[in-house]
Amino acid sequence: MHDIGKMQPVAFPALANIGSLISLETLTQFSVRKQNGFGLRQLGNLNRIPGDLRIDNLENTDQADAIEAKLCDKQHLKSMELVWRGSITLGTDSYLEVIEGLRPNENLDHLSLQYYHATTYPNWLNSIIQNLWSFTLCNCFHLEFLPSGLYSSSSCKELISSTEMLKVLSSSDAFASLKNLYIKECQDETFTFEGLARIPSLEQLAFAECKIKILPNSLKELSNLKYLYFTKCAEIISVPELPKSITMITIEKFPVLKENCRAPDGPEWEKIAHIYD
Repeated sequence: MHDIGKMQPVAFPALANIGSLISLETLTQFSVRKQNGFGLRQLGNLNRIPGDLRIDNLENTDQADAIEAKLCDKQHLKSMELVWRGSITLGTDSYLEVIEGLRPNENLDHLSLQYYHATTYPNWLNSIIQNLWSFTLCNCFHLEFLPSGLYSSSSCKELISSTEMLKVLSSSDAFASLKNLYIKECQDETFTFEGLARIPSLEQLAFAECKIKILPNSLKELSNLKYLYFTKCAEIISVPELPKSITMITIEKFPVLKENCRAPDGPEWEKIAHIYD
């Protein structure tokens, strides 16, 4: 099961003018500072760095430096996290101006936006997302909708969202090939997630730290769903009818639902008994 917070970069020691190390092939995290030698443009000539890269403290940069970072030239990067500090609130235009300059290379497999507080996405995202395998939104509270390119993407198989913008799942649009959906910290107790029925390709579904009280009846329509996971969703005490395709259900850290699903006499046991036959 994918851990929503799995990406744990190894911090590179603080080093001024790291951009002079043009042959550098190991860099997993870069923290932007306003001091000389620590600006985002230091990444400009580091085109050999492979794998995962997390860029922190993006509130300390501007569009000019973002463009000079030349992320689009870094063809060996496969995963990128763009992170602003949650305790800092900038004007929404500031977020958008910076991220417009951070267009990554189209070889990217995973993109994560964290504490990005603009109300719209960068213009480059819909083209990049066509090649992504996984897309994460974490605490991007001002976004109300997913990027339109996500619905038509045949490559994006995983969406991780820990925002409160999940009204998108009531949209009339269907996802082309999404297989894994992870929903974290949805605080709207009345949200029904009935839009899940428009993700017929879904195989794994996880709810974590959500305040929702009722799971969607549309779960039964997900004929490819194999794995259902709940953790710290204390308000949920029952499960709806589930599809016969489910092979595993995991319930962690809320005892009421776990007790209700206990074999053989829990009040919800009959709804999940077929999983264990």
